[in-house]
Amino acid sequence: MIIESLKTLLNGKWCIEGSSKGGEFTAYQLSRHPEDADLFIAECAMLKLGQNTPGLYEYIYTTAGDDRYGKEKAKQYRDLLLEFQVEMIKHQDDFQDKYWSNATEMYGLKFSSTFTKEILYECTVMDLVHIFQYDSEDMPDGNLFHALEEALALKDATTEAEMRRFEEKSIEVMENLYGPWHYAYLDSIASDSENMNLYSFMFQCYHEDGYYNYDFSYLREALEKDGSGASLYITEEMEPEVYGYRIADCHKEFSYSPDVLNARTAAVENTEKPLILVNGLSDIYQAAEIKESDNPNVHIFNIPSSFHDEVSLDYLDEEQFREYDQVVREALDI
Repeated sequence: MIIESLKTLLNGKWCIEGSSKGGEFTAYQLSRHPEDADLFIAECAMLKLGQNTPGLYEYIYTTAGDDRYGKEKAKQYRDLLLEFQVEMIKHQDDFQDKYWSNATEMYGLKFSSTFTKEILYECTVMDLVHIFQYDSEDMPDGNLFHALEEALALKDATTEAEMRRFEEKSIEVMENLYGPWHYAYLDSIASDSENMNLYSFMFQCYHEDGYYNYDFSYLREALEKDGSGASLYITEEMEPEVYGYRIADCHKEFSYSPDVLNARTAAVENTEKPLILVNGLSDIYQAAEIKESDNPNVHIFNIPSSFHDEVSLDYLDEEQFREYDQVVREALDI
């Protein structure tokens, strides 16, 4: 109705464009109402993301950052991340109560009844892999990899004061990288933070949009090699249910349906309207992007060194830009 109404006022060709979740929506809109536009553009769109989609962690722990930083430097960063994750699990008994109290008292967050302090802590530790979602060398608040190094420099604390500093710095890093509000059911403290009130997004992921598979195997292996005896509360058998622990019991009657996923992928396979997909191959969600298609109406531009927020015209090379520009001009009669 909105688009139909606007078309009575705005003549000419129409384009629907979206990035990230908006890119997923663009493909879904194409599947349901291809008549709404003459061109569809989806950027860094996780179109193949379904329930417990595999592949994200394999990428994170084996090749993440290679195209962006070079293989040697990227491996150093991956090793740094894993070292920090191991230390956080080794100190879980010391740190998790403070992390939980910060979340529930300082930030006023509320969690589902199944989302315990152990699960909150270990999910945050695992989701630190999002450090590879953006250019962590040049974040507005500082180099995130450098923050990991600063925390790890304190890990051999011997005095009570040094240990307290290590705890404070480590929790600061965890909250800055992937804070507890990503898992909250409600927050009781008013906040302008865009990270708050994410529950509607989590519920949609649980019900229809899909979410990645939690895979703690790389961390378990690293803990075993460390030899400290530290272990995870979350077992391998629990992993397929981890995302669902975020959802309130009263909402779990809405089970996952693959209809949205199937509609998105079918739209890309069968579209008769021109569709442009722009992918950042250094984004952690590249495992869920559609990188090739036999459909002549689908035009795919893969950018090897781009992260999630760099999937735009600015990062296309000259040849890609010329092709992109031609497709847009032909589709919109420019």
